[in-house]
Amino acid sequence: MSSLSPTAKNTIMSVFAMDQTGLLHKLVVPFHPGLHLGIIIAITVIVALVFATQPKRQYLAAGIPIVGLAGKGNINQARERFRHDSKRMLLEGYEKYKGNPFYVPTKRGERLMIPPKYVEELKNAPASIADFPATFVEVINPRHPVVIFSDLDQMFEGQITTIGTEQSLHPRIIKNQLNHHLPAVLPEVDDEVTTALELLLPDCNGTLAISLRRLDLLTLCPDWTEVNIGDIMTRTVARASSRMFGGTTLSNHEDWTRTMIDFTNDSFLAAQRLKDFPYYTRPLCQYFIPAVKRVFHHFGLSEELIVPIINSRENVKGKPKDLLQWLSENAGDRSKETISQISLHVAFAAIHTSAIGVTHILFDLCAMPEYIDPIREEVAAALESTDGLPSKKSFLKMPKLDSFMRESQRFNPLLLSQSHVLFHARITHSLFVVTFERLIRHDLTLTDGFTIPANTQIGVPAHA
Repeated sequence: MSSLSPTAKNTIMSVFAMDQTGLLHKLVVPFHPGLHLGIIIAITVIVALVFATQPKRQYLAAGIPIVGLAGKGNINQARERFRHDSKRMLLEGYEKYKGNPFYVPTKRGERLMIPPKYVEELKNAPASIADFPATFVEVINPRHPVVIFSDLDQMFEGQITTIGTEQSLHPRIIKNQLNHHLPAVLPEVDDEVTTALELLLPDCNGTLAISLRRLDLLTLCPDWTEVNIGDIMTRTVARASSRMFGGTTLSNHEDWTRTMIDFTNDSFLAAQRLKDFPYYTRPLCQYFIPAVKRVFHHFGLSEELIVPIINSRENVKGKPKDLLQWLSENAGDRSKETISQISLHVAFAAIHTSAIGVTHILFDLCAMPEYIDPIREEVAAALESTDGLPSKKSFLKMPKLDSFMRESQRFNPLLLSQSHVLFHARITHSLFVVTFERLIRHDLTLTDGFTIPANTQIGVPAHA
């Protein structure tokens, strides 16, 4: 204070600043009219943004219990417990309130666990009512493109990785065009899966371990050969997805296949590394994190490959029936570069989840081999009616396979895991506990009179 002039000594103002621990500290600064006005404006803008970007308030259904509040526990303690003890909490709620809804507290709000009896009623509900993609979307107020200050610990750090940001184009195209043209797409996918597995599965004493073109040519090995089935399934799904997305130009491109696989791994890893830094420094720190640099590299490679394909199709008659073409035709004012980014978003959503699902099914078949022959016989009989090619018609004749797949997925759901999986395409220990997650957009009254409040994220415990 001794360095200040007598006038300045009499015009001191106090400013309170908050450190990273949430503690307020009093700062003493000399008064200056311009500084004073600037501080007032800054504080006003910050306060306005905080209130303007608050998430829609979550209202809980009356009379529905919340797991983890027994004894002296409070809601914040229960939310923290869920981060490391989610399976136990869900089993606790399921056993205690079996057949009835209950809430589990999480850092992102209380999630409503519903009994399986409601699934049939909700599974075909439109996204405007029960939205599945929204369960992965970062919490951003649509009218104010500012990340909510009160929920900075976002899952995917979408403001940098772009994962988790709200997208509408490719979910709409997949639901409408792709499903509509599935009969034309399936033979191409079947051919790619068969080609990929014949390339990836090892020989067994000079003989292919399994003949994939015809089930009746199955050859058995006198011994067994160890394989990393998770890696094989991931690469197979990546090739099949590429064929469906942009034809053989992409499915035969090894760099593209590797990018589709690694983009998911690097995006998860980048998000975790970004969380090591204070939120407001992450836009700068991103340039020094190797995983983030790899994410940017994947976007660059995608643009190099996808944009020329789009350009080459512009003046061609007889457009191909694939996802890239439908995205381009419905892109609106989106740029070709944006379409190339969307291609990696599709990979993020499809490849590892599908590969994990198939891998679990194979593991379950190994654990219960008595189901292998009945399912194989059913598949062979169903394919006879369609000249050996999979189709919607043949799938309807495979109830045993359908039932086995459903049960495998029920016990190994692909949502809300305690630990991330498939880094570097290797399956690690994971514990999936919730399936059928949806965001209920508006108050929804079910046929039995139970009302789910708006802005509620629902799910079904995996073992329900």
